Amino acid sequence: MPELRAVEPLLAPAARGIEFTGPTAKAAAPELLAIGDSAGIDRLHHILALLDILSAAPPGEARLLASPWVPPQDKGGTDDLIDDALNYLFTNSAREIRLADVAARVAMSESSFSRYFRRSAGQSFSDTVRKLRLAHACQLLENSDEPISTICHRTGYQNLSNFNRQFRREYGITPGQYRRIHQHPELVLASSNPTQPEG
Repeated sequence: MPELRAVEPLLAPAARGIEFTGPTAKAAAPELLAIGDSAGIDRLHHILALLDILSAAPPGEARLLASPWVPPQDKGGTDDLIDDALNYLFTNSAREIRLADVAARVAMSESSFSRYFRRSAGQSFSDTVRKLRLAHACQLLENSDEPISTICHRTGYQNLSNFNRQFRREYGITPGQYRRIHQHPELVLASSNPTQPEG
């Protein structure tokens, strides 16, 4: 609608969050409250009135909350940023992994990287770290005879009870049960199907 073109300069920076203060905030507050108390055409009227007030705010009364972010020029694009972050997680799963360190690798703030990672990966950064560590633990349980306490530390967990709790929450069984199922399925099968006595 041609009448809404005056609002366009407000919408683009709004993605970064805008804090309104001073007379603009005082004028906008009643319209914002009225939106929640109205319906139909009346609500639309208050929405448009609010947008009109905010779009006319002088520079001193509208502060952007987040810095703009542009993908670093030495990377191939946003997909490469996630690939780089995931590669870092894979190669450092046994160490403490901090969001700040990974965000710094891709030249983003922690909050921006956290939001971007969730949008791109479909889950939070911390959930991804946890699942990668537990998947690594599964590989070690299946393909080695290392003690579970050793596997716990090799996959970045400092506390065995926490490792057991996280593993059980993710897979529904303990690490020891997982190992028995995958290394000795014949024993599991025999225990779940005891031989019936003849006669």
